[in-house]
Amino acid sequence: MPDNADCGRADHRCIGEPAMLTLRIDPRFAIPPSAVSAKAPDAPPRWKMAVVLLFAVLPMSLAMSRWVAPALAHVSLFTGSLLTSVAMVLAMTYLVVPLLTKLFQPWLQATAPSRAG
Repeated sequence: MPDNADCGRADHRCIGEPAMLTLRIDPRFAIPPSAVSAKAPDAPPRWKMAVVLLFAVLPMSLAMSRWVAPALAHVSLFTGSLLTSVAMVLAMTYLVVPLLTKLFQPWLQATAPSRAG
């Protein structure tokens, strides 16, 4: 049993410290257990999240190339790329991905039929 003498080291969890749950899309984002319901559904398989993200990224990329890039032709490459990236990240985070996640929720949470024989 570890003691609190090592508390604070990056590779050591302190006694009484709550465990962190990790999102499947990116393990760097952690959620404290108190923020998760006891009956929270399992995260969807990664391949399903990849499909939903493809449905989000492809139209956004095409729209940015078609309408935003020509409008930014007069600014430097760095500035245009920065503005485009900020616009895409904000749109994806707050509009597109939440909308698609809600739209595809039944498919994302569907479980494979069991093979009980």
